Order: sequence, then C-alpha cells, then structure tokens
Amino acid sequence: MIGADTCGLPSDSLALPHQLRTISSSRLIQPAYGRIVDPVLRRAIADKILRHLAIHDLERLTLET
Repeated sequence: MIGADTCGLPSDSLALPHQLRTISSSRLIQPAYGRIVDPVLRRAIADKILRHLAIHDLERLTLET
C-alpha cells in the first residue's frame, strides 16, 4: 500500500508491477496522477518490475554482452 501522502494522490494506492502495461504517452491525462518521490520506495518498485520482466540481474546481463 502506498499512502496518498507519499505520492500526491487523493487516496492510498497499490503498485502492481505484475500488471505492467505499456501505453502511448498521448493517452496520459495531464497533469500526472501522482509521483513517488521517496527513493527507497521507487527503488523497491523498480526492483519488482525488473524481477517481473526477468531482468533483475543487471550485473549478469552486462557480462553477457
């Protein structure tokens, strides 16, 4: 659970990295819905997204190239 005060939204939210979806930036409504500024929380979400995409071992990836 991400508190509303953490991301600038009117209510608490969930980040569901396993439901990641790519959309056109033209479909985004301005201004942005919210933004997570806490670096620890941003890193935790990024790690979960990378793990879901099976690219969580970036050190190993650089060795393969």
